Amino acid sequence: MRRLLITLGAFLIPLGAQALDYRDQSLMYLDAPFLPAEAAGISVLTTIGAVEGNPDGTFQPRRTLNRAEFLKIALASYPRIVVSLSDASGCFPDVREEDWFSRYVCLAKKRGVVSGYPDGFFRPENPVNYAEALKMLGELYAYTAYADADAEWFEIYVQAAQNHRTALPVNLAYDRYLTRGQMARLAAAFRAEYEGELNYYRRAERGEDVVVSEEAEPEPEEEEPLPPSPRKESLVPVKSSFLMVGQRGPIADFQLFTRENPVELRIVKVTLEREARTLSGIYLFTGSGKEIAKLKLDVYDRDDETWIVSFEPGQSGLILSERTGSTFVLQAQLRRLHERGFSEEWVKVKKMFVMVGEVVDPTVQYQIVPASAHYPAHQTVQARITRVENLLSSTGSLDQGAGKHFASFLFETEKDPVADFRVRHLRFHVHNAPGIRVTNWELRGEGTERRYACNTEESDSQELSLVDCFAIPEELGRLGILDLYGDVDLSQASHGDTLQVNLEVPGSLSESGDVRWTDGSADYQWIESPAPVAEGRVWRY
Repeated sequence: MRRLLITLGAFLIPLGAQALDYRDQSLMYLDAPFLPAEAAGISVLTTIGAVEGNPDGTFQPRRTLNRAEFLKIALASYPRIVVSLSDASGCFPDVREEDWFSRYVCLAKKRGVVSGYPDGFFRPENPVNYAEALKMLGELYAYTAYADADAEWFEIYVQAAQNHRTALPVNLAYDRYLTRGQMARLAAAFRAEYEGELNYYRRAERGEDVVVSEEAEPEPEEEEPLPPSPRKESLVPVKSSFLMVGQRGPIADFQLFTRENPVELRIVKVTLEREARTLSGIYLFTGSGKEIAKLKLDVYDRDDETWIVSFEPGQSGLILSERTGSTFVLQAQLRRLHERGFSEEWVKVKKMFVMVGEVVDPTVQYQIVPASAHYPAHQTVQARITRVENLLSSTGSLDQGAGKHFASFLFETEKDPVADFRVRHLRFHVHNAPGIRVTNWELRGEGTERRYACNTEESDSQELSLVDCFAIPEELGRLGILDLYGDVDLSQASHGDTLQVNLEVPGSLSESGDVRWTDGSADYQWIESPAPVAEGRVWRY
């Protein structure tokens, strides 16, 4: 087990296991040594593989970098995105599919990280300035903040970075072009804050030795088992999700902004839109993951929609500093199936009431209205789809004939042991050149001879058709991998024409997506996934 140790002179202070390595890797570059703050950022990005330096072995921290270069490094430093060659396309007029940066720019556009200039161009060769860098990283890490209606476009991203303490700790104009050294400091700070290790990273920037020890982790004392930890995707802002029976999941997040004196929590009251009988408790966490309290049903609410916790002075164990904003997350604990937990219950926060009291004078109390709040709706389930993946390689050759294998999608799930998960309905988006004609679409599965005919639905475009596989038989729907076949006619096609089969629409609580499924107790029309859900192989004639 790795342990984090900070060397202060002759003292070693154990801080527990950590995700990032802060040892100095900057000396591998031929133009080292660098300033300590730049060396810390360069080392973190080098260790995680986000930067490799220049072909001549240097890093050149004083050189500026363009928008395409910065975007590549930003995506490479973010742990929840994997860029592949299949992401390349002509997504902007000045971004060609064959450009080295196309895959990064186009994936970022698809994810909403970049949108280009008002004239529709991306301008990859332009030097990136500080404001643009904060916007790209802020969108990537899903930061949120408030800004006045007449504020400059970048001020909301500046405020968000300041709230998270990831802005550069230097006085730098926002229209100033970033150097590679400043880029490294900024991207490394966003990643360290994501991992909950920003304080460690700032120590490294100051030149302190933050090193990794192979010292064994002591055996923990035996204690009562904790509820399941929240999924990594539960980072704020909280989004609509499936809440697994027997587990704990995030349902809301908000910020509290204090006045001129430090305060403590006194009352936290949460009112749901409707009674949620599957819940056994609601827990209040800080944005960094520290549990503060468990809320219980308010005995004075006959509708069982209100959950509350009260604190005496000094009881909450949490002091909110003056004139600061603090992030909090609400997590719901669901009952197990044998404890009256069940599927398809609607869980949504309607409103909140928060009362605080000053630390210096406990008689001074006031209400804080939660800001930057996200109260999305959720559904309880016995199973959920965690990932959909294309199992075929990114490209392939297309030829004429019957029974051609076009798509193979893997459905990974998490489920209760008694849940009867299966896929009920798939809708495929077929993007093809007008000269390529495919008929007799069939759904098949490994290990069964059953073939299931699907329907073709024409769209407004000659280059897009929809293939609907309704009411998929149970023996197919329970399989983890489903394959799509069809008969190909290339008599009108030209060489270079392509075809691709995708699952594109994840759906939502109010709109049907391309994947509809059941946990054996209820049916669901959406999955937790960014769009597109999964892209298939590109077939080229």
